[in-house]
Amino acid sequence: MSRAQAIHPFPLAISNHAGIRILAVWIALFIVALPLRGREPRLLSQFYLVNDPASVQSLEKNYSKISLVCPQWFSVDEAGNLESAADSSVVDWAARKGVLLMPLLVNQRFQAKVAHSVLSDDSVVARVIQQIIRVGDANHFFGIQFDFENIPPEDRELYSKFIGMAAKEFRKHHLKLSIAVVPPFSPPAPASPLAPPPSAGWIPNPHASAYDYERLASNAFFISLMTYDEYASPEQPGPVAGGPWVEACLRETLKSISRKKLLLGLPLYYREWSGKSVHEGSNQEAQDLATKWNAKINLDADQREAYFSFNDGQQEHFVWTQDAQTLRERIEMVKQYGLAGFSAWRLGFEDSQAWETIFPEVIRNIH
Repeated sequence: MSRAQAIHPFPLAISNHAGIRILAVWIALFIVALPLRGREPRLLSQFYLVNDPASVQSLEKNYSKISLVCPQWFSVDEAGNLESAADSSVVDWAARKGVLLMPLLVNQRFQAKVAHSVLSDDSVVARVIQQIIRVGDANHFFGIQFDFENIPPEDRELYSKFIGMAAKEFRKHHLKLSIAVVPPFSPPAPASPLAPPPSAGWIPNPHASAYDYERLASNAFFISLMTYDEYASPEQPGPVAGGPWVEACLRETLKSISRKKLLLGLPLYYREWSGKSVHEGSNQEAQDLATKWNAKINLDADQREAYFSFNDGQQEHFVWTQDAQTLRERIEMVKQYGLAGFSAWRLGFEDSQAWETIFPEVIRNIH
């Protein structure tokens, strides 16, 4: 994110006036280089976009506070065919506004069999890379983010090889490559469905074993650590991204990935448990639910995430969500660890107050 400046020595024989002017310039440069107290650190802010009116409207309203937009547009099937949901109107709008686009490339429906089929065939890998490069060139994308999930653990080496091949070809076309990775830890098995979420005792995330974090990072412009979905199964209510879990995942990941290449994932949504069903949506929907059922939204002191519950007359509902207050705490974590920035899922789900009070000054020119 920073650029080293070469220092060229000045000639020894200079006039007094020239020397004074040069000295003044050096002093000015030195002052500018000093850390400015009170100034917000400039962060890389990456926001995910989906083909949804609320998501697009949020982009159009708030793009000046966004570094990079990652639309969920491209996937590949088992044969390596590229499937596109690209919105040409968004592409054209972004070009007019100077908004950088780095769309996602995923394995179709995040299926393990699709990932394995693609990664295990070098000819399919080459085909996928060439297809996505052609799309990137044609649309003047800033780059592509690879978001292959549920990769079989035995395909760890193949995924690293795939990324290495893609990075090599991307450089020839001046396209940036980033990678979304799952977090290294999962919460331990609960003592009971209604037991308080733990704040320690994390276990290895089985889905993370397919990611060689260090090797992937060596070929990436940056890595988006998806520190959300801590609790998502119908059997167990819990925080979307509890503070202790997020920090534990971050510390572990930093053992393999430089902080200068790492973006911390921020969830902008809520998740609601009722019976055996799980629902998620925008922060505004969560606030509307609390208002409808006269439920008080509390801040869990241990998890550092907002929650509330209510009974609709048939069953109990449990809701966990990230609001402006908890997002502020996550941004402070980004600053504390000196990370490159944050990546947020997704536009249109966020607490609207965050744009005015939480999201800091961000990097706009990241070429």
